[in-house]
Amino acid sequence: MESIKYINRDSKNICEEKIPGEKCLRYLYYTSSGRMLLKTMVNKKIVSDLYGFLMKMPFSKKKIDAFIAEYKIDIDLFEKPGKGYKNFNDFFIRRIKQSKLNLDINDEVLISPADGKVLVFENLQDETFIIKGMEFNIKTLLQDEQSYHKYKSGSMAIIRLAPADYHRFHFPCDSIPGETKLIKGKYYSVSPLALKQLPNVFLQNKRTVCYLDKTVFGKIAYLEIGATMVGSIKQTYYNPKKAYNPELVFKGQEKGYFEFGGSTVILLFEKDKLKFDNDLLENTSKGLETSIKFGDSLGRLFDETNR
Repeated sequence: MESIKYINRDSKNICEEKIPGEKCLRYLYYTSSGRMLLKTMVNKKIVSDLYGFLMKMPFSKKKIDAFIAEYKIDIDLFEKPGKGYKNFNDFFIRRIKQSKLNLDINDEVLISPADGKVLVFENLQDETFIIKGMEFNIKTLLQDEQSYHKYKSGSMAIIRLAPADYHRFHFPCDSIPGETKLIKGKYYSVSPLALKQLPNVFLQNKRTVCYLDKTVFGKIAYLEIGATMVGSIKQTYYNPKKAYNPELVFKGQEKGYFEFGGSTVILLFEKDKLKFDNDLLENTSKGLETSIKFGDSLGRLFDETNR
């Protein structure tokens, strides 16, 4: 069965992705008995909640060293509590050291809000459409008629976070964010292995949506997509237990984090507001994701000279 390949943005080389739980994913999505188990049990909230709970138990810290070694994680980039990580989820939601941050500070550059593998698409269509084997309908994705009309002819970035990635997500530019709203749904995997068998995952899965206002790139729709074994999507830019008071946030400021599991961030832009970087467009046109780091450039302010 074919492997998952992507472009390393730094080296420009084609790399093969090592997928945690690959054998399990292939069973669940590529066999009849696995698909039955997936639909009757694995895609349910209770299963992801249970696994998330187990990853918070003290015994789960035994998994950390082997995980770091297997996926070659540079642990020196991240903060570590004085007494070490207390469980696997504590390690999973690790923070980057401030001294290691590398943000593109140009106001006309929009940065990646997360680490992961990215696909970018210009000139979206206004009905249900298929891109790179994935099914999209902006109205269904957002569950918002008014916003659908704003983004239906715009552009989109999909940033897929694998379990080995840094799992905090950030604001891609200065903005005034609205409150983050939950859209209930299933808990299917967002791995490319799963998407090949279930292309409308992003329209079915649990997700959150927040609109970033007062940006130089127009009004941005910012979605976080849940997935199998994602314990929870947490927002840290405000206290969800208190009345929301919109305030200015800055490029690179933390928005929140995913607890254990692979996840996805989707950004939607209005038409002619953002010009994606050429290498990302070229790689996407070849059907390949590009590795990207939080703080790297996704694109720049659109004008007629860079159309």
